[in-house]
Order: sequence, then structure tokens, then C-alpha cells
Amino acid sequence: MGSRFFPTATSAGPVEFGPGLGVHPRRADPPGADLPMPGIASAAEALVSRARVSPDRPAYFLIDVEDHVLDLSYAQALEGARRAAAGLRARGARRGQVVVLCLDTGPDLLALLLGCVLLGAVPALIEPPLGMSRQSEWPERVRRMLRRSGAPLLVVDEALREAAQEVVAVERSTFACSADEVDASVELPPGELPGPTELAFLQFTSGTTGHSKGVKISNAAMVANVRALQAGGAWSSADCLVSWLPLYHDMGLMGGVLSPLVCGFPAVLMSPLAFLFRPSRWLWALHHFRGTISPAPNFAFQLCLKRVTDAELPGLDLSHWRGAYNGAEMVLPDTVARFFQRFAGAGFRAHAMRPCYGMAEVTVAVTATPMDRPPRVDTISRAELAHEGRAARSRPGAGSTQMVGVGRPLPGFEVRIAGPGGAALPERRQGEIWVRGPSLFSGYLGEEGDGLNRDGWLQTGDLGYLADGELFISGRIKDLVIKSGRNYAPYDLEAAAGRVPGVRGGCVAALGMPDEESGTEAVVIVFETSIEEAVHWGPLAKAVGQAVFDAVGIRPDRVLAAPARSLPKTSSGKLMRPTVAELVRSGSLTPALSLEPPR
Repeated sequence: MGSRFFPTATSAGPVEFGPGLGVHPRRADPPGADLPMPGIASAAEALVSRARVSPDRPAYFLIDVEDHVLDLSYAQALEGARRAAAGLRARGARRGQVVVLCLDTGPDLLALLLGCVLLGAVPALIEPPLGMSRQSEWPERVRRMLRRSGAPLLVVDEALREAAQEVVAVERSTFACSADEVDASVELPPGELPGPTELAFLQFTSGTTGHSKGVKISNAAMVANVRALQAGGAWSSADCLVSWLPLYHDMGLMGGVLSPLVCGFPAVLMSPLAFLFRPSRWLWALHHFRGTISPAPNFAFQLCLKRVTDAELPGLDLSHWRGAYNGAEMVLPDTVARFFQRFAGAGFRAHAMRPCYGMAEVTVAVTATPMDRPPRVDTISRAELAHEGRAARSRPGAGSTQMVGVGRPLPGFEVRIAGPGGAALPERRQGEIWVRGPSLFSGYLGEEGDGLNRDGWLQTGDLGYLADGELFISGRIKDLVIKSGRNYAPYDLEAAAGRVPGVRGGCVAALGMPDEESGTEAVVIVFETSIEEAVHWGPLAKAVGQAVFDAVGIRPDRVLAAPARSLPKTSSGKLMRPTVAELVRSGSLTPALSLEPPR
């Protein structure tokens, strides 16, 4: 694996990420003293400072889909960024302007991203289209992003060049090119590094409840969130971050590229497809690079349980992994418990699992589980939560539900559980989660104001409660299923349905849809099935309805079975419940089977 932007970098491989793999030579020796961080005000300043103080120290390890590894020192990373910045400038990018990047994780994307950082341009990343549905949606998604951002430049993978040219034929103010067409040989004119008030990047939200929004993140906010994460996690130069997360996701961009750069420890970046095709690659990359920090959504830990075989475990060492940050979606207690049980023999420790909570509007993170204890699981009464909004402790069993704590606020952050009118609720009372802290966004692209209320609180739209100072997430206000005056979190219904054999995990949507006949909401369960023969869908749907009733005590009014990969998801893999609901309303979720379970 080589790159025009990193001509002096060394490439090794292919590496077999599996049993018998040793430790990477650059991770076998102690890293040396901590690199200085005080005074760093931007990612660009961090890159220049690291390259000046420790030019030969490892900065990034890039793994391609064929398992070749490219080693980049800080000096080489800066060299690539300068080449990319000069090439972007030659293509019309300027300081303060948005540059849209649509590439898979690899040397070109890293160079162009760091090039934007160095130039003072504002990178906005969008996912490459995978699958037929994504390919059909991609042109309109890009058009919306270009119109809203006014980006003069769109850079894509070579395979998307023709499609990109068609997009900008309509958006005449934008120039589109492939990464290969960005000249890596021109010189970058001298200029001042971006300051703290300038934008570091533009993060488009996943859009689970509607069209995505452009979240403006300043350099000051980015650095503040990194400092909070570093203090809360006791990060040091001895750490090493491993990530397969896509860089268009805030957890991937901040966790994989910017946080390690600011803090001064290396990051291992691999393609999301490499993980999805073989999840054990993630675990063996942690072994090979002695990875200590690696964030991922809950589904990734679940996928390892499902698809990592016993034959892939001999010799695996996860004892260095001390920060398995589990966030971006609901953290399920069953996943947390089973992951520890399955991989304890490989050295994974219970307190390494660190559920966390955050969003793009706070840069990435608000809370995280303390390092010195395992995740906390709270067993509460489902009925009292639904009727009274109280998280009353309960014994495990029928009528109870379990919530996983997502930790305490990071240093400098505040969390409020707000009731009607915004008044703070006492502990164990459910309300809307409000957050306040040093890394809040600068507002939404194209909208007036900064999106905060008059006291500087961000109203997240998420529901939760506090217990002994720890935050527990119970759902989203817009996603609540309300039946006969009772509130049900869709995650409880979806988790019960997802346990039925034949139902695709993570591909279930629980919806509350108006029912004029009954005067209340109808509870609708829509699920994807791995069973191809539709003749078997009827019994499967009945089993799903019964499983939901047994677990939650409510019988769905309708159960819909649909083929695999037919339900709409966001770029980060979350089901878009409002879009699924519209498909159900219009009857356009086809082919599908709908039935009312027996009473």
C-alpha cells in the first residue's frame, strides 16, 4: 500500500490478522515521555508541533482491505498534509471554505483530511455509497450538502468520479474531482495556522429523525472535548487507539484521527468493510498494535459475539485494551455481559468496557464510565417508568427492565434531567437530557443562533435519568411508543423481537402509529428476516409478537416481516424509524408480510 501524498512512508504486509500474530515492532518498545499538550489550540497546531518535537514517532498505522499496513510518523503525516493542502488549494479550496470529502478510509482520505486542517479549510465528510439503495440516494444527499455548505470542492474516490461530475453539473459553483486529480507535487505557500475560533470541521448528523443537520465544530470545541476525554480516561503517550469506525461519523473522526493527534499517541485506522467482513480483524489489530483505546457502537461488540469463531481466538491478547468505549447507540446489558464472558480468556477485563454518551453537537462525548469499575446495570420497574416516569429499583424478572449506565459527566460538563419548563428533576425521575460544557457546537449550518437555550444548555431530545450521579439513557422523546397512556421505549420491544431466531439483530423497528379506531397508538413491529422463503414469515411474525408480549407485557397490534437489507438506515447504521413508519403508512414496504398476532 503506497500513497502519492506519503512517498517516504513504509508499507508492510500483507499481515495475517489471526492466531499466531505477534506484536508490531513499532509498538513493542515503550513510547517514551509524554509529548507536551499545553497551548495547542487546533489540530493543525498539534500536527506541526508533534512533527517538530518528535518527527520519527509513530502517528498513524493504516490497514487496507488486503491487510497491508502503512506506517506514518508525525513528520510523514505533516508532509502528506502539506502536499494535500497545496493540491486542494490548487483546485480552489480556501481557508474557511467547506471541502466535501467522500472516500473510504485510507491514505488519500487521511492526507486530504489533514490537508484541510492545515490549510484552514473546513472538511465535511460523507459516506461512500454501498449497496443499490445507497447508490440511488447518494447524488441527492451530496447535492443537499453542497447547496447548504456552499462547498467549492468535492473530492471522491475514483469509482465515484463520474457520478460526482453529474452532481456538480447541476451545482455549477462546485468543482468535483477524484483524489488522484489532486496534485501532490505543488508547494504550499506559507500561512498562519487556523485559530481556536475557526471551524475545525463540519459534522453532518446521522438523520435518524429526519434530514441530517450540519453541525459546526470550532477548533476550541474540538480541543476542549479532547482535553475532557484525556482527563476522564487518563490518556497518555503510552496509549494506542484502534478504530475501524468510518471517518464521516463523529466517533470515527474524533476518536480515530483528531484525538490521538492532539494527545500525542498513535492511531490504527482500518476500513469499516474490513471489520464488517471479518470482525476478528478488529480484535487482532488490538492484539498486534497493543491497542489500549477502541470505541465502537454496541452492535460491533454484538457482531463479535456472533461471528468471531473459537478457531480465531488462540493466542489473542486483549489485556492491553482498557478503554472499550461503547456508545453512539443504546448499550444493551446482555451484550456487555456476554462480551466479557466470551473474551475474558483473551485477557479482556470487565472494567475495560466503558459505556459512554455523546452527540455531534458536543463534538463527540459528554459522559463515560469510570475506569476503575465495570459498567453499572440498573434493574428497574418497567410499569413505574411507563406510568409515573420513575426509575424505581426492582428485582430481576417479569415486569422489570435493565438499563446500562453510561457514566458520569466528563470534566467540565454538566448534565441535567429536565422536566416540563426545564426544571431539574430529582434522581431516578425520567426527563429530557440537557447538557452543558466547554465543547458545544457553534450552531447548525444555515440556521440562526447556536441551537442552545438562553442558559447555554443543549436540549438533546433524549430521555434518561440520574442515579447516584450516573446517567442512564431510556430513549428518545420522538421515538416513544405511547399505548393507553403508557410510555414504552422502543429499544425494549426491539431487543425482545431481535432475540427470536430468524430475526436480523439490529434490524427491528418498534413504532407507535396513530389508530383512529381505538383512539390510541397502534404498536407496530417491523423486522428484517434472514429467512428467504416468505412462507415461513407468518409463524416467525407470530413468534415475534409473542416474544414482545412475554418480555414487555404489551402485544403488538401489527407485526411486519421484511427481507434482509430492506429497511432504511442512516449512514452510521441506525434504523430511521420515521422513514420506516412512512413506508408502513403508505404500504410501500414491499415485499412484506403483515399480520395481527393472535389475542
